[in-house]
Amino acid sequence: MKSNRLILVIIIAILLPFNFISYALEREEENKTSNEIILSNTEVVKSKADLTPPQFVDDEYQNRIDQISDDVKLTYNAHVKRHIENYTVRNRNRSEKVIGRSTIYFPIFEEILAKHKIPKDLKYLAVIESTLNPTALSKAGAKGLWQFMPSTGRQYHLLQNAKVDERCDVYLATDAAASYLKDMNRKFDSWMLTIAAYNCGPGRVNKAIKLAGSRDIWDVYEFLPKETRGYIPAFISAAYLMNYYDKHEIYPEYPEYDLQNTTTKTIYQEIDFEFIASQSGVPLERVKYLNPAFKKNVIPASDEGYKLTLPAKNMAYFEGNEPLPVQSIVVAEVEKTKKPPVTAKVNKEIASGDLLVYEFKKGDNLWEVAKNYDGVSAKDIIKLNKIKDYRKLRAGTKLLIDPKI
Repeated sequence: MKSNRLILVIIIAILLPFNFISYALEREEENKTSNEIILSNTEVVKSKADLTPPQFVDDEYQNRIDQISDDVKLTYNAHVKRHIENYTVRNRNRSEKVIGRSTIYFPIFEEILAKHKIPKDLKYLAVIESTLNPTALSKAGAKGLWQFMPSTGRQYHLLQNAKVDERCDVYLATDAAASYLKDMNRKFDSWMLTIAAYNCGPGRVNKAIKLAGSRDIWDVYEFLPKETRGYIPAFISAAYLMNYYDKHEIYPEYPEYDLQNTTTKTIYQEIDFEFIASQSGVPLERVKYLNPAFKKNVIPASDEGYKLTLPAKNMAYFEGNEPLPVQSIVVAEVEKTKKPPVTAKVNKEIASGDLLVYEFKKGDNLWEVAKNYDGVSAKDIIKLNKIKDYRKLRAGTKLLIDPKI
């Protein structure tokens, strides 16, 4: 009897783990089936195909590049294609950030380049120079949006001392870059050779021209330094990205509205950032971000004056034209985490006269919309329509346009 019981215990001991394993596998299969059912009813499964970026044939790339610029001769080839794929496939996240930052800087670039009668498309140089980071610093010591070396910066009157590095001043550095580009174009009478010179200097470009026996950029190309051979197709690809990112289903990571809609005031007397923050209601860190040229968080006294940049709504508080709202600094800090809900609401009080109405379409961006109207910038559309957040513009949204001409 005891022997039978012992045998039974041994059999149970042997079979029990298998029963548990079988049970666990069944439960896992049940869970898996349940999870698949849940996923099948959500956007997760539906969006899996979207994880592969769109692909295009060479003719499509060529046709798009041909339409970008009337002033700068842009060419499509295998070198350019590799860089386009770098922007649109391998580094999509970084591209989203750069496109978003362009809302802050491109309106400034375009205004200054136009003043110097330089093609606005040269603004794409700053994309490959600094990814539109005003404090970018290279290993070689180049700094700012336009990556001026210390010596070249001084040559173009950008002050660098213990208090100020004007290579990081958006306005002064862009003006210096425009002057440099104009000087280079006088030498080469070619914007593509000028772009090459911006990277490696006029001496090396002259040497490459002599070796090539040609002034065509693609004949000269193989005689340029290795870095510049990457720089030329990178510029063309950056221009492509900024114009056709929507075709690749890249969604810009736009900065907060306050960083996009700014204004400036010339300051002549010394003033520190803490005072500016307290008077304007702008958080100290945001004052620093918008005014990166000042190393000590102080705008020094200057006979020529320095530009103070602040969100447009806060400049009125700083100048004393409007009373500073109670606890405005606290509110400004909260804005870092809370996204403004307003999107392109039409101001009915001024919806008359010569104003036009534009219906926003899928794939549109404000810079391209603005190009269709004389004297209109993206910033004008933002102010007129009180747009708080580009990311919330949707197809069907109606925008007021005020052509200047």
